[in-house]
Order: sequence, then C-alpha cells, then structure tokens
Amino acid sequence: MLTNITNTIIAITADSENGHEDAGQVSKSSHKDARLEISGHPHLQPGFENFNAGISDDPLNGGVAGENNLSAIPPAVRCATPGGPTVGLVTVSHATTAAQSMTLDPDVRNKYPPHPLSSPNHTPSVIRGPVDIDYTALGPEQGKLVKLLEDRGAVEGLIDNSTGVDVKIMELADVFHDERDKIIDFFLTDCEQGKFRRKTLQEYDEMEGVIHRLVYWQHYSSGSKFVEFLFDVKVISPDKSTNIMELAPLDEDNLSDEATAKLVEILASIKTKTVKRGVIKGELSFTDFEFGQTAVTMVGTLKAEERATETKSEVDVRTFKSSKSARPSFKSGRPSFKSDGKSDTKSAYTSLKGILNEVMDEFRQPAVIDERRKRHFVEEVMPRAPPLTIEEGAMLERVGRLEKELHTKGKRVKGTLKEGIDKFLWREGDNMWGAFGVTVDKSAKGVLAVEFLLDTFALSEKHFKNNGNLPRAIRKEFEGTRSMHCHVGVKVPAATNRLFENWFVWKEAKFDNGQTAYMLGFVPLREYYGASFTNLSKDGFVVGVTRGIYIIAEVAPNVCRVTHIQTFDLKFSGIHKTVTDKAIDYLAKNQLVEANRLQEKFRRNRKEVDAEVRGALVERMREGVELEEDQKEVFGEVEELFGGEDEEGWGPLESPYEGVKMEIKYKQQEEGKKTLTFGRAECITDCSAEEAAACFFEYCSRERTVMSREEGDPARLEMRKGGNGRVNEKLFATVKKLRFPLQKREFVMRYVWQKVQHDNTMSVAFVPAEEKVDYGGNLGKLVKATTTGLLTATNIKDSYGVLQCKLTFTQFMDAGGHIPVNVVNKTIPRGLSPIAALRDSFKRDEEVDKAVLASLTNIIKNERQDYTDEEKAAIRKGKEFFEKCKEDKNFDDLKSPDERVKMKLVHVDGASSGTGFATTVVDASVDEYTEDLKEEFPVKTGNVTVKGHSVWVFEPLQSVGDVSQTSVTFTTKVDLGGVIFSSIVNKIAPRFLAQVSDLRKKFNKSKEIDTFKRQQIIEKFEEIAVEGAPTTIESLFDKIQGAQEISSGSTEITMIKAEMGMGWAKTSITARASHKEVAAFFWDVQSRLKTKVVLHRINNKTLVITVDHEEFILKRSLTSSNSGPNTTLALKFSEVGDKKTKIELMTQVEHRGGSKSMVETSLKRHLEAGNKAAIYFSNLLCSEEAEEKDGKFFGEELMQRVEKIQKKKSKDDAVSAFTNENCALNEVVEKYPWFATVLKHAVLGEVSRNHPVSKRLVEVGEEEALVIGNNLTPCLKSRKIVEAGVDQWRLQSAAVRELFEEYPWMNAMFVAVGYGVVRGAPWGLKMRVTVGAVTSMTDLLTDVYVTYMFRSDRKYGYFKASLASLAVSIGIQILFVWAQNKKLGMKRVLRELIPILIGFKPAVDAYRVATGAKQKVGTAMDPMLEMTLMKVIEMFAEAIPGVIIQLMAIATIMTGTQTLLGKNLHQTSMGTYQQKQAREQ
Repeated sequence: MLTNITNTIIAITADSENGHEDAGQVSKSSHKDARLEISGHPHLQPGFENFNAGISDDPLNGGVAGENNLSAIPPAVRCATPGGPTVGLVTVSHATTAAQSMTLDPDVRNKYPPHPLSSPNHTPSVIRGPVDIDYTALGPEQGKLVKLLEDRGAVEGLIDNSTGVDVKIMELADVFHDERDKIIDFFLTDCEQGKFRRKTLQEYDEMEGVIHRLVYWQHYSSGSKFVEFLFDVKVISPDKSTNIMELAPLDEDNLSDEATAKLVEILASIKTKTVKRGVIKGELSFTDFEFGQTAVTMVGTLKAEERATETKSEVDVRTFKSSKSARPSFKSGRPSFKSDGKSDTKSAYTSLKGILNEVMDEFRQPAVIDERRKRHFVEEVMPRAPPLTIEEGAMLERVGRLEKELHTKGKRVKGTLKEGIDKFLWREGDNMWGAFGVTVDKSAKGVLAVEFLLDTFALSEKHFKNNGNLPRAIRKEFEGTRSMHCHVGVKVPAATNRLFENWFVWKEAKFDNGQTAYMLGFVPLREYYGASFTNLSKDGFVVGVTRGIYIIAEVAPNVCRVTHIQTFDLKFSGIHKTVTDKAIDYLAKNQLVEANRLQEKFRRNRKEVDAEVRGALVERMREGVELEEDQKEVFGEVEELFGGEDEEGWGPLESPYEGVKMEIKYKQQEEGKKTLTFGRAECITDCSAEEAAACFFEYCSRERTVMSREEGDPARLEMRKGGNGRVNEKLFATVKKLRFPLQKREFVMRYVWQKVQHDNTMSVAFVPAEEKVDYGGNLGKLVKATTTGLLTATNIKDSYGVLQCKLTFTQFMDAGGHIPVNVVNKTIPRGLSPIAALRDSFKRDEEVDKAVLASLTNIIKNERQDYTDEEKAAIRKGKEFFEKCKEDKNFDDLKSPDERVKMKLVHVDGASSGTGFATTVVDASVDEYTEDLKEEFPVKTGNVTVKGHSVWVFEPLQSVGDVSQTSVTFTTKVDLGGVIFSSIVNKIAPRFLAQVSDLRKKFNKSKEIDTFKRQQIIEKFEEIAVEGAPTTIESLFDKIQGAQEISSGSTEITMIKAEMGMGWAKTSITARASHKEVAAFFWDVQSRLKTKVVLHRINNKTLVITVDHEEFILKRSLTSSNSGPNTTLALKFSEVGDKKTKIELMTQVEHRGGSKSMVETSLKRHLEAGNKAAIYFSNLLCSEEAEEKDGKFFGEELMQRVEKIQKKKSKDDAVSAFTNENCALNEVVEKYPWFATVLKHAVLGEVSRNHPVSKRLVEVGEEEALVIGNNLTPCLKSRKIVEAGVDQWRLQSAAVRELFEEYPWMNAMFVAVGYGVVRGAPWGLKMRVTVGAVTSMTDLLTDVYVTYMFRSDRKYGYFKASLASLAVSIGIQILFVWAQNKKLGMKRVLRELIPILIGFKPAVDAYRVATGAKQKVGTAMDPMLEMTLMKVIEMFAEAIPGVIIQLMAIATIMTGTQTLLGKNLHQTSMGTYQQKQAREQ
C-alpha cells in the first residue's frame, strides 16, 4: 500500500520549490549484488522483528510467483533505528540451489571407511514453522548472535559484531535458507572451481557422531589472488538441533604423509609469488532455525600470515614416498611466513566473510522461505488464533463502516471499466479516500496471508530500495493478542521523512448472505489501548496518518473478492501543503494501481476460474434459498408477462444455431400501446440444471466479459452491495453498441435465481432495475433499454451416465427509441443466443458417444437378441447380397483415399449399375462400433431421394497383443436417381465407402500394434542373429569410390554413384530409438517383401541387416526383354546414445539395360527408407525426450507435408493429422488446446498486422492463439533472417516465451517452420529470387543496348570495353556451368548453356530455387548456391565493369547526348541493385 505512496511521493516532491522543509539527511549504503552487512546491533532491541510481505508461488491455490506491491500497511523497511547501522539485503536472483546431493571425491578419502557427510546425530525432519531454540547448547557468544538473528526477522545480510585489528575477535552471524546437514555437507565437500575452493587432505575415523578432517580452503577475490586457510576440522553435536564445527589452525610440519602429498600437489600449481593465509581458531555453529532455515554463527580469533611461494619447486610431489624419512622437509625449503599487520588481517577477514556469503548464495531461496511462512500462517496460526479482545473488535467495527462510505460516496475512476477492477476516489475535507474492488484468483486465506504477513524477505529488499536505512519494526501477536504493531519510516525527497505507526487486526466474518470473508483493519497506533514503541525515537520524522480496511470475501475455494479502502495524511502544512494538494489527488489515484498488480500476480486461466466460481455457486443452488417477498414478485411479474403455461400464439422461428429450437410470439397490449414481441428457445445441454443456471447467472464471468469487449460493448459490470448482498441476487449493467445511426443502449438488470424442489428445476429471472450506474466518465448519449427474461433448467434422465438438462429461455426486450418492428424481430435470434453459447460451453458429445457405445456394446455382448420376421428377412437378404458381391469377378478397382481400405465397384449379375465394396481391418472388437453405423440423413424439400441397400459384415480376427481386431466389409448399392454416367459413379463411390476409413481411424491403434510386433522381433533376434559379419559386409559401408555427396533433406550425409545399368548409394541418419528397435522396424518392413533378410550382430551396440531381392520398377520404363533390377541392401544400426541410433544405409542396384536416370530413381527410393524410419521414431518421442534437433526435424517434416497442399482447409487438416501422429506435439495440444490454433495459423504464412500479445501461458484462449499464430508471418517479414524473426515473435509474446522455456525444442521447430513459410510465401524467397532474375535480365538487355549505342556513336573504345565485359561474363558463366554439370554428360552441359546464350539463365535459376528443386546427382552444388555464384559472376564480370565504363563515358561524352546519359544512369542503378541482391543471397 504505502510502497506506491513512497514511489509517488518521490516523483511528486522532487519538483517542489526550494525553500520548503529541509529534507532529513539519510545515510545511503551501497546496494550491490552481494549482500550487505550489519556492522553492529544496537537497533535489535527486544520485539524488533522483521517487517515484510510475502512473495512466491502459493501452493494453496496455484498462485503465480511475482513481486508483491500490495501491502496494506507501510512498506517493508530495513530493521534499523534512525541513524542506526545498516541491515543489508541480498539482491542476487535465482541463486544455485543446494538440494542436489553432494558426495566426496573418492580420491580424497583415506583407507578407513569415511563417515557420511551429513551432520552427526541430525534428525532429518524438515521444519516448516517456528522453532524453539535451545540457547543452553550454544556458547554465550553464539547464543547472543542467534538471538540477534531471531530478533531481526526476515532480513538477509551478515551480522558483523567483530572487533580488533591485527587479531580479529570474530562475531559473525547469518541465516542460511536450508537445513543444517546440507550446509555442513557443502562446507566439507571438495570443490576445485569457483571462488570458494575446498580440498580434504585427510579423514579420521572417530567415534559415532563426530566428523574429523584436515581441510585446505582457498577464497579467490579477483583474478588469481586468493587467501588460503588450513584447518583441523571437527564437527560435534551438543544436541539434536545444533552442530558445532571446531576450527583449529594447522602447521605443515604436523601433517601426515598423505595430507602432505595432497597439499604439495596443490601448492605446486600456485603461480603467485606470495599467498596470504588466514589463521583461525574458533567455532562455526549450525542451529535449526524457523521455516527450515539454519542459523550460522562464527566466533573465535583470526590473524593473517603471508607465505612466499618462490621455493615451491623444492617441494616436488614426485619425490614423495610413503615412509616418514622420505617425506619432504619444509625446513630449508619451507615457505616462509610473516605478518604484515592490519592489511593482511583485513584481507583474510574479508575472504572469510566472502566464504560465508558464497555458502549463503548456494542455499539462497528467500521466496521459498516466505512461502513457508505464509503456509504456516494459514495452516497453523489462523486455526489457533486467540479470540478478539473487546478493543480489537471495536477497532474492526469502526473501520468496517468504511464499506458503506464507499458505496455511498465513492466515485468511479474514469477509464477503468475495461480493467475488470472497480476503482473509486472521493474527498472528505482534507482527506482523500481511495478504494478498489478486484477479483483475485487465490484463496481468501492466501490473500490474507499475503496482506497481513510483513516479515518476509521480499518486502525487506523492497523497503531498502525505496527507503534506504529508515527504520522498520513490527511486533506480532502483541501481548498475546491478534494485534500487530508496525513502525515504518518513509523517505520523502525535498521534505522531512515521514513515520507511520499503525495497529493491525484481522478476523474471520460471515456476511448476511452466508459468505465467508476476512477483514484486515489498520488504524494509527495512537488508537491502541496500550503502549507500544515507546523505546523508539521519532526524532527527525513527521508522523503521518493512514487508516483503512481490507475485506477479502471468499467466492470459491481458490477465488476471492478483495475490497480495499484507505485514506492517508502526510501532514504537510503551509505553502508546502498548497503545492502538494493536487499532487495528493494523483497520489491517491496511483495508489489504486495496486489492484492491477494484485490481479496480475495471481491471474490464472479465465475458463478455469469461471468453472471454479460456477462450481461454488452450484453447491449453493443445490441447497436452495428461500425467496424474499420482493424476489417472489420478480418471478410473478415474469410469469404474468410471458403468459405462464399458456402455449397459444407461439410460432416457429428459424434458428441459426444447431440443436436450438426457437419460437416467436406477439402479444397485443392495451389500445394505443405497441405490440410486444417475445422470443423463446429450447435445447438440451450436457450438464445439470444447477450448472446451467449458475453459468447463466454469472453474467459478468471472465469469458462472457471478454466476448462483450470483443464485440465492442463500452461497458459490462456488476454492481456490488458488499456483505449486504443476497446470495441468489445480483445487479448488472451493460452498454450495447449498435450499428450506425443507432445510439448505444443501456441495460440495467436485476438477476434472481430459485430452486423448485418438487420438479428439480432451476429458474433464473431477470427484470429491469432502476439503479443509477456510475460508469466513471461520459460514454456519450445512452438510450435506456429494458429486457425481461426467464431461464428454466430441468434435469432429465442421464444420457448413459452423462448429466443432461432441458433449457427453456424466454425473453422480451424493449430497445427504447424508435426502431422499426421488423428490425427488432430480426434481432430476436441474437437475443436468444446466450442459450446456444451455454449449450456449447457444456458440450460433451464425445463423452456421450462413448457412453452410448459402451452401453450398446454391453447389450450386444450380454443380452439376448430377439428378431422379428421382417428383421430376419432383412438379415437373410443382406447376407445373400454380400455373398454375391464377394464372389462376383466382374468389378472395377476404385482409388481409395485410405491406403488401408480396399475399395472396388462390383457389377452384380452383370448389372450396369455398380455396388460399392470396401474391406479393412479395425483395431477393436466386433461389438464396439455397431451403433456408429446408425446415422440419420434427413431429406430436405426439393432434394431427390436416394435409394440404398447396405450390408456391414464384421468378422473377428486374432488379437495382436492386447489389441482386438476385426475384419470389416461394407457393401452398399446406391440408386442416385436419374441417369448418371458410370465415370461419375466411379468418382462418387469412394465417398460412400469412406465410412469404412472413418471407422478404421476411429479405432486406430497402429502404434500399439507396431510396438508389440517390434518387441516380438527383438525377442527373436537372439535366435536368428549371426554373430559377427564377414569382411565383405563391413566393406559395404566404406566410402564409395567416385560417389558424389548431395543434399538430401534431414539426412546427415548422402552419396550416390549412378552409371548405365549400375548404381551405388549410401546415406546416414539418426533415429530416436534404441538400435534394436530400429533394426526390428526395418526387419518387419523387409520381411513382408519377397526378400532374403539376414541379421548380423557386430557387438552389443551394433547390428547389421542385409537384404537381397528382385523388384520391377515402373513397368512403362521397361521393355519386355528387360529384366528387373537386382538390389542389395545393407543397413547398419549403431547405438550412439540414449534413444539414439545412427542408421547407415547402403544400396547397390544392378539394372541391365537400364538408363542412368532409372538407376538413380531406384537408388533414391531405397534411401528414403532411412528417412522414413527417423520420422517414425521421432513421432514416438514424448515432449520431455525431444531435443533441439528433434524440434527442427518436427518443423521440417510438418512443412514438407503442408507445402504439398494448396487448399487452406486441407493445410489445417494436415497440421491436425501431424499433431495427432507426433506424440510430443500431441502432449502439448492436450495441455494447451489452443496451441493447435497457433500452429495452424503459423504455418499458413498469411500476411497480417502484428499485434503483440502480453498474456501469459495460463491465460491464453482461442482468440489470443489466433493472434499469436498470425503474428509469426509479420515478424518473419520484418527480418531478413528467419531466426531473428522467430526471436522477435517469441519476445513480443509472454505465452510464447513461457512455452519455449517449458519445451526448449519448440524454438528450433518454429525456426524450421519459419524457413518453410519464407520459402513458400509470395513476399519471401520467391519474390526475392524473381525480382533478382528480372533485374539481372534487364541489366543484360541494357548492357547489350548500351554496347550497340557505343558502336552507333562510333565510340569504339567504349564499345570494345563493353563488349569485352559481356564476353568475359558469358565466358566465365559457361565455364561455371560446365564445371557444375560435367559429370552428367555433354548433352546436359549443352542444354544448360542455352539459357546463358539467350540471357535466360537468371530466370532458370530463380525458378529452380523458388520451386525447391533439390541437388541432382552428378551436379557440384545445389540450386541455391549455383544461383548465388552466378550472381557474383555477373556482378564482378559484368555489372561493376559496366558501371565503370559507362561512368567514364558520361565524363567524356558531350552534353548533348541526353538519351545515352539517361540510359547510362538507368544501367548504373540496375547494376547497383543487382549487387545488393547478390549480397543478400
């Protein structure tokens, strides 16, 4: 609360005139990344506890971490008295966690079994609340320091009460944010990196409960400078909550041989001439502290020595022997030590404190500790809080009256309607009041904990940032009550600092409507009935005044409504008051921004929140509420208006919504009055009556409010009455925007619900209300409109376990003003649209279908079927018809849209009309889908009736693993009516038979079947594998002599060598599966063909499969005298990592009489097998297993599918199919359903305006997803590099940033998608290469023309130079084309030379690049590189020389040659543009 006051005061008073009050002088302390220190402790008097507010994730209701700016009390202030010493804070963010286990390097352990590193006798219990510290287990100095830590509360920083200069008497203390056993482990674990380096020289086998070691520490300050420490460390446990680490100095001569050898090895690596050493004799204590922390104190003495390192070579580790006599002596070559007094001790002392700070950083987690503090308050403190005293109750009653003041005097702040927050301001004399009401996606108890708990680390740091060293102190549970007192200093620039002393009390309350709420009141401390803070000075401060209240009402378990009312007086006077009077108004308005911060901090997905609020209301509806008299009158008024149960006069009305029946009725009033028009709609929805009524009653739900804003409505709000409201009644106001020239309409409505117990019906009635609405500003001219309606929801029988209810919605609306009746009538369907929206929001068609399917399956399996004679006859005829179709040989093959469904058109008994026949295998039992065949096809007027006879035959097959299978045959004979050509029938027939394909896809379990089959094959590998492989097989994978490497999609390397009648090829690619799984995949594929397959096991991680088979490729390419090609295929599977297998595929084709192109085609077809395997296994990866390379693979494969399709809808279907096949993407879509919309619109590449979306991941809906997906194209278009475009897209959307953090591979996938979009977009690569080709050809034409003009004007020197430039350019291009195509033969070279000679080479290159042509076997480079190099040749051999020649001509030709000059200038500009195009490409 006063955090914002502080910030605004700084902005306001900075502009005050000179001559005002002198600002109080405040000492400023450096606030660096490292923590600051407490150099003394006179401010830590009894009762001075820390004053903070909590920030972090709230596990109680899924709150979101963020900064808390919503303290309803003075902001967090550093724990210091005025003029007192600094209490430092830590500002380092995201320090490394110490949760990971730490084990000692085996090399440093001695021959005895070492003790575990965890604290001896430590009880491994996690303390999540306050602790009782046993001060008797600590020494007097340590006990005093721990008491200081306990008194100061949640403030970070090292307390330093040390004294002395040459010899430091140490008194250091701090609180580390983890358990003591982990901290002790960290101190004793070896580490060779970072600032704090540690090495265990020797371990001793002590009695149980004691750790004894010799250790060597180094602390690096900057560069290679460090201070060393050599200790004898012993850790003991005086009790179960404390450990003492005794530190004793060591001398090198007292080390054992083992310790000496390790120390000598360390010293030998030191490069500095001198090293400072800290000599410590003292103790480190570790005591369990509140909320899982550890109080760490250090007492003892410290002095410093300096050691020379020049003689380090005399101590060589290689001379070390195990015998004592052979041990290196430190007498002659021992490092010399000397004391340099104060400077040495200061450096050593600084390093010691640096070590403690390094350990603190390792375990720093203030947000976690703050969260534990809040959880403890909710779970432990609140249930056990003492009763309110009389004085506390009286204080809360006084501030509770402020809510009535708000509703009577509050003025809505202009421009806040669309924030979803109610903000109000009003003035009473010299006091400015501010208030807000906001719905927060957090439990009411959780919000109370956030607002009431001030002793957290988060606000401690914030207070230091805003107010420096000014005091902050709190006293919790003062004198055993609920009261909390605070004493907070606030910095006011250009004026005397202000001091706020307040008294806080909270209580749980019940409103008149039964709603639970929590009240948190605060008033000036002078109103407290006892004394407080009498021992703290107020000198140098002006005492400010603030009072207010928080009312936190529970809406749902994890949703609450927060109402905050507050006033403040900074006690300005005289001219200073005059200057700041208007500023206070601004200050009050700015204070209301806290509501936005609170809303954003805990914001969750609006649909989820609406469901939670609706769920809480449903529970109240089930209980029912007794209507009051005025509410009964509402329902009576509505019944009378609509005629009750009178059904006369209702006529049909065409409904624009599927499944919703609409009717219209006209009612004549008294003579002279206009006729009333009523609308009524009915439908069935998949929810209970209470759920439907609750959804309708929440007129201002998040989802409906967003929809209203999208429609352009200026206002939609709920008018609240605080705790006096009724649970079954609400007031709403909305302003509807109508089309020009109609004015905006204002509706004010009163909603009331009731439960009719006798027929299990819910009713919601709404009637016009007369309340005046404060919209916070001028909305223009509003026409008052009225509406009356009634929604009834009646529970009906469950539809196979799915709750359903019947909805009837009747409405009358008077739009006001003069609107033609026919216009009003046309708007009736739109007015009834809420019932359609309600139906859609609860649509559960899939669940209903599954329930129906399960019910029918049970009937077919378990209930006896009795058939009538007619049914038996129909079955008999169907069987006969099926058998005829099955046995008939007179049929035409049909092209099936599904490769797993065979289709044909049978001419039964020679009939000219055909009978469709489709067969497939469905992965389900016979009983599961019979009902799916019963589809209704209503016939509309004017349509021709089609006669059909269909038979379905289901034959159970043997199960594959746990998957049941059924052979399905669908036979249908359809008479379409009239005369239809057979060719048309053949095209139509697959559409009728496509039902079989839909059925197969519905029950498709191919992945489960394939997995089962692969496991069976892997088990067989042990029997069929041949150990080792002959040299001839190994040599197959050697590099092919004379082969050429070509680019081939996602493969790592592809080499092909094709000749007349013979060819070899090799490729390699990585598949994301084990080598056995990949081998089993290929074995399964090859074993289905007529092939000879042999498996060789090279070693445990390598398998080889060889395949020999004959095949017949494209019959039209072969003559009858040719035989098919003999093919040898070898595949090597090498496991290179977890779920990573390198596939090396080699194929050899021998094709007698086959052309080179035929051989090449056959080779490429075989090489595709590796790519298909990689795609198959990448689609099986889950989202956690996918890596960056996999993301790129996903994007490339998706774009390859999309680029083959022209229609937009088909592209959407391709994206949907791909996300269903790809497990990783499927998981993302299941978690975030809107991601499918993002992906679909991202791959389309449609040009649109860029609209950045700031909503976070949990808040995104379909509307935002559409915008985010469309934003990718403008981002790509605005950047030359795809990666930069994707990065811009990521940075401008918070949801995309969070998505990429959650799924790191997603970035690579969208980069690949971006490349595909740019490649296919008209503004992308196609446009660039096309423009480049046009400019190149134009440039050539102008060059020829200018050369001709030079000759015509008899400028033979320029003519020869220009002609030479053209000849050199064409000559170099000819040489380049020859080098590019020489391996393909002279015919190919000559064919490629023709475009150069006629000037069309740029167009040919542009066409190849734009159409995505791949590199052909035999060419030296791919089309893109070829085009780029051709541009370079044109630029240096033609464009640049041409520009120089023409500029020289311009300089020498007479002025009169205007035509040539203009042409030369054009040529110059074209040449410059061409250079730019070449550089871009």
